[in-house]
Amino acid sequence: DAEIIGLAVRCAQEAKIDDFTVRVGHLGVIHDVMRWFDLSEPVMMFVAGAMQGGSGLPKPSEDLLAMAQASGLVSSDDAATAADADSNVMTDESMRTLLRESIGAPIGRRTIEDVLDRLVRKKRDAAHPTSFLGAVEALRRLAKVQGRPDEVAEAARDALSCNGLPSEILENLERVVTHLEDDGFPLERLTIDLSFARGIAYYTGLVFEIQLAGPDGGVLSVGGGGRYDGLVKALGGAEDTPALGFAFTLEQILSARES
Repeated sequence: DAEIIGLAVRCAQEAKIDDFTVRVGHLGVIHDVMRWFDLSEPVMMFVAGAMQGGSGLPKPSEDLLAMAQASGLVSSDDAATAADADSNVMTDESMRTLLRESIGAPIGRRTIEDVLDRLVRKKRDAAHPTSFLGAVEALRRLAKVQGRPDEVAEAARDALSCNGLPSEILENLERVVTHLEDDGFPLERLTIDLSFARGIAYYTGLVFEIQLAGPDGGVLSVGGGGRYDGLVKALGGAEDTPALGFAFTLEQILSARES
């Protein structure tokens, strides 16, 4: 993981992109938090989808719970509303609508509808509202953890401990930072942002972007990538295979060189 960040940075430097920062998130941390609360795969996708855009969880927890319950992802005290077949069909369609954007583009041989069919079949394992809200609260705390590596380590551990989660969830991310430091990476250019998703349905672990200051005072991403251990199997392989990669937007690089 550290090597792929280092390689991407060297590519940017070879392209004469020097005034950059590297924004790092970690979807493995997000996934591990949700697994700790025993959330099913469809529920995890729903919560993860709500985090897209790098803004954490902007919707109030009660609103997210109501949406998840309306789709049958989280159990509800009002079981009568799902008693007949027609209401079950409506619930399935609601679930499809909520999850479709989280999946993103189809991968390999499976279409988006194929994936949705599988998730709908799994929805009967509805999460308990307490578990759902616990995971949302833990992720909401983690999403506020942003800053330089030396600034965020303790804050991230505190965010986990407040919800009874083990600090070992951060182990991979901490090892990545240690390797970067040992390799001489300028850590002052590195920002850890645990609200950063970068296409959460596709990646499985570390994610990163190489960013520049935009002309309007915003942030311009010239490229990025991360870990996607499920891609080989999704493309027809026999099993999950460790994999990482990154890509650049050439138009953004050319624009940055000209500015």
